[in-house]
Amino acid sequence: MAHSLKNKKIIIIEPKAHLAGHYSLELKNYCEFLSNYVEGILLLTPFGFKEEIELPNNCLVTNLLNPIKNKLNVKSELDFSYQWNFYFEVKNYLKSNKVDIIHIWDIISTLPIFINLYFFRKKIVLTLKAVERSRSGYFIKKKLQRFFSNLILRSISSKIILHTKTLYNEAINIGIKEDKIHLIGLGITNEPSLKRKKEIRNILNVPESKIILLFFGVMREEKGFQSLIKIAKYLDQDTQILIAGENWLQININKALSENFLEEKFIVHEYYIPEAQVNLYYLASDYVLILHEDSFKGLSGVLLQSIQYEIPVIALGPSETSHFIISNSIGSEIHLNNLSEIQNIIKNLSDDSKKMMQNIKVAKQKYNWEKVIVDYLKLYVEIN
Repeated sequence: MAHSLKNKKIIIIEPKAHLAGHYSLELKNYCEFLSNYVEGILLLTPFGFKEEIELPNNCLVTNLLNPIKNKLNVKSELDFSYQWNFYFEVKNYLKSNKVDIIHIWDIISTLPIFINLYFFRKKIVLTLKAVERSRSGYFIKKKLQRFFSNLILRSISSKIILHTKTLYNEAINIGIKEDKIHLIGLGITNEPSLKRKKEIRNILNVPESKIILLFFGVMREEKGFQSLIKIAKYLDQDTQILIAGENWLQININKALSENFLEEKFIVHEYYIPEAQVNLYYLASDYVLILHEDSFKGLSGVLLQSIQYEIPVIALGPSETSHFIISNSIGSEIHLNNLSEIQNIIKNLSDDSKKMMQNIKVAKQKYNWEKVIVDYLKLYVEIN
């Protein structure tokens, strides 16, 4: 199988590379493993990555747009006007270069892909982080948007990769053929830490004696900030929440904490966390909180990083994330109607820590990129 891809050139299109968030780190890890099996990889992005990332020698990045000319708003995923120009330039590139497989890492809007890349659809693999997306406007407009978007999704690619069973079911419900859909997750890398937790906490200015719950990543509406506020009210004085990531919410976080008299419960690092520092935040923490709302049905990058750094997870449920955690016994589930149980959950995890760590190590091996990459390679072979 691997031999049949050795002379193949892969283009990966990442329309969100410039946005804050660490999905690009997952893409980086993917490219590192994929590069061992193909002749070359070309990453096409609109404006480049949020920060420079190190890639294998046979993996190149080409940025197709000028951010000034395209009036880029880096804090808006829904501001997709530049997507028209981006996919027009992608089309021009594909016309003038030999490509064997085109992998669109995720989408913002379906229409620019349909108009510009329909001719190449038999070579396209499409990864979707969401099937049903939020719509703006009045009811009929949203209905029409959904209808045409779903219609296009059924026709713009040869294969579709989804990360969770919920997304799989949604895809079937909108009429995507079952033989076109592939349920494949993202992988985990092995990255041992050479620093002790005490040293790391000193670097981040985090108290050594506290139990630290990490709330990591870009603060978006679906991340569950309001649930976080409610949980904090039930924490004892020995426990604090470490918030780390850019704030895309329409609220002032420090003001919200002050209004709820919760300043002492939080350590707030409200800024973009560079790749080189991501591991520090996990390794400084005792547990990770994942509180996605019902609208999030994909695979959490924070969940994967928690396993990578061997940190137990407390997730709001029922959800895809909490189901994953319970089925692999790597953390605990908390519900909106029992947020007051947070300290009991922490105690139970602590009492069961030895077995919990063994389970996390098993999950780390089970979902390692060395194993997961095989499913992607099989899919690529099918296209050829």
